[in-house]
Amino acid sequence: MLVAMATTPLQAQVMPTAQASPPMSRPDRTTHVTFDNVVIDESAVRVLFIGIFEAFGTRTPNETMTDLSQGRTTWHVRMIDTIAKDHSQMPAGYRYAFYAGRDPSTGHEVVWEANLGKGEGGNDQDDDEHVAAYALAALDARDVGEPWKTFYSHAAGDAARQALGRDIVRTLQEASDQKKAAAAADAAWIRRYIVVGLSRANAYAALRSYGLVPYNSAFNPGVPIDKNGTKGCDFSDQSTAAWPYHGEPLPKRTGECVSFKNDPGAFPSANITLGGAFNLGCSSEIAISIAFDNSDHVKLVHISDPEWSCV
Repeated sequence: MLVAMATTPLQAQVMPTAQASPPMSRPDRTTHVTFDNVVIDESAVRVLFIGIFEAFGTRTPNETMTDLSQGRTTWHVRMIDTIAKDHSQMPAGYRYAFYAGRDPSTGHEVVWEANLGKGEGGNDQDDDEHVAAYALAALDARDVGEPWKTFYSHAAGDAARQALGRDIVRTLQEASDQKKAAAAADAAWIRRYIVVGLSRANAYAALRSYGLVPYNSAFNPGVPIDKNGTKGCDFSDQSTAAWPYHGEPLPKRTGECVSFKNDPGAFPSANITLGGAFNLGCSSEIAISIAFDNSDHVKLVHISDPEWSCV
């Protein structure tokens, strides 16, 4: 498992005073990194990550949710074998992980991982080498999709492929840095302009103009799941939970969704999640909660530090 990258702490609780009117234009939050004159956006990053998970025989989070809703299980044949090696057996320049090619006896791709002693690993080089090794293994094992398929087809020979692995690491790091910077900028904007004393209507107008949408999960009715013995509630559709307002009635929940109870009160809070930095196994989010008083004006803005979760 990769170790989460270091993040810059944000002020956890914000009680600012009134500021000037916020700018009425939304920033460009699009992630775009250039790789060999090709723009890599979030969808391309997602294609690569899914390809790696599937080649490793792992279900993606989306597949897990789909399986739950449809009462089935998605399986992927594992195409990558990991072999532990002593540090002395690792190739020059590789301390933690290395893609060693395909084993002709099994048809599986092979990644060498160094045996780590206490206190070793968990650094940028460790992360980078693992990402490069597993990306190359996945690309060799299956059709990951474009633009990665074309990049791999142009990398002729071991040296070119190892260089491709390093370029992939650089690209993903730049994309992660862009996401991190965008989330930090949005949090700073909220800290400055969504202030104590601002009416809900004016706060929402500012958020809408800036391209941010607040939610309150209490107003998401959910979709009951009861298929093939699998029961649960799917809350993935957040559309009905957007823009909570004073006195909004709670939705009628049915099936397994009834057990999820949450009373937001007459003046519900408005919550925003900002997706930030990420790596192959983990991603970070900044959680923002805007609370309102009994006159429906902002009474508190809480901004979390970047919080990491891993699959």
